[in-house]
Amino acid sequence: MPQLRVRQILVLPNSYERPRELKHAATSCTACRFTRHFVTFRDNLLYDRRAMRPIKIFLSYAHADFEVAQDLRRRLEPHLAIAKGFQVELWQDVDLLPGQVWFKKIMEALDQADAGLLLVSPSFLGSAFISGEELPALVAPGKILLPVLLKPVDFGRTDMKGLEQYQIFGGGQPQHCRAFTQMNRDEFAMQAFRKIYDRLVKEMGNG
Repeated sequence: MPQLRVRQILVLPNSYERPRELKHAATSCTACRFTRHFVTFRDNLLYDRRAMRPIKIFLSYAHADFEVAQDLRRRLEPHLAIAKGFQVELWQDVDLLPGQVWFKKIMEALDQADAGLLLVSPSFLGSAFISGEELPALVAPGKILLPVLLKPVDFGRTDMKGLEQYQIFGGGQPQHCRAFTQMNRDEFAMQAFRKIYDRLVKEMGNG
């Protein structure tokens, strides 16, 4: 009987080579189990991605600070990309494509943004375009304001363009707030991510 033959094969020495059809069946079972686990993992991952809340963040910075701003973005973006519960899309004017009407696209991005990441510096505060176009749009009701200190600013002697009423993130200890350019940049980016994430959870949930 077939059951008896299978039992006999199972007790034979290891040197005995299994019939081809049995080896194929065993391999197929293993492949099936792997496929089932993979499909389950993939479906769960896709479900988790769909369950994430999409959030658009507008990056506001002064062009004079471009290199430093890009450095912060490079260090911050990997953390935002894996933020639990959120699917973050960071928009910056470098995303403009050739031939697009830049003013129109910037205004559209400001309108569509859930939050504004403000990279505060003396050049930022001195920019007529930022104070005249970007800040009014980003402090509007319904927007989440995320000011981060990119370069040192003398708060007591500087026209803060209305930002003096908002908490501006700086690295280090609260009583000794430091700008991105004043401390270890990876550590600053990590601290900034934690504060940004906590604010998003508070305002939007999904944490």
